[in-house]
Amino acid sequence: MTSTCSISKSCLARLARLGHAADNGTGPLHHISLRVTAERIRFAATDGKLLAAFIQPMADLDGQPVEAILDRDQFTAACKVLAKGSSPRVTMTINHSEVRLSCGRMAAVVFRHNGGYPNFDHIWTKPAGMRWVPCCSSLDTRLVEAAQYIVGKTTVAFSSPVPAHSDLLRIWSVIPPGPDQAGVPLTEAQALVRAAAYWCDHELALLVMAVTRSDGERQLDLGGFALPLREAERIAA
Repeated sequence: MTSTCSISKSCLARLARLGHAADNGTGPLHHISLRVTAERIRFAATDGKLLAAFIQPMADLDGQPVEAILDRDQFTAACKVLAKGSSPRVTMTINHSEVRLSCGRMAAVVFRHNGGYPNFDHIWTKPAGMRWVPCCSSLDTRLVEAAQYIVGKTTVAFSSPVPAHSDLLRIWSVIPPGPDQAGVPLTEAQALVRAAAYWCDHELALLVMAVTRSDGERQLDLGGFALPLREAERIAA
């Protein structure tokens, strides 16, 4: 069974960087997840700590919905080659073993890998109905740099979800708290500093897992780094 659809050529720059969210191992997470439905097409990559998903509206699917694992290196190379094509659309022809992509006179083939990609739909549906506040958790700089590269920006402002009626929302409110308002509950503050970081625009969504810490970790002793000069040394200086 063969399915055919197309995406905009303008997507290729980000899709070529999507593999930076993939794992460096040899399993399914080392590659790119592809899901094609009657309404949308989605590419995704993750290493378990960073998740990147790219979606495009789908209006020209010819055939059945498809879910596949695409070779990461071949997919990345194909996106770079097809960016030089003359057509504004990239046609994708998907069969049981490969995906053929073409843009004008440019063409590329990406092999499919056997196996199943983990389902991560719950990551995007879990925050439904919640409010968003600036991310306050600790993030791995390596993951942040990869996320920035995929987005195509040097700065990315992450957010974290909180319950719709959370007292945490008052922290960022421009209205001063009233004298009768209680402080922010400690449990809500604890949850926020451990919350995952999200970012999205109209076509790309990112999740970065927080670096969690406990109150039992090693306490820093910085006293040894202070080296005051003795009086004689100060005079000589």
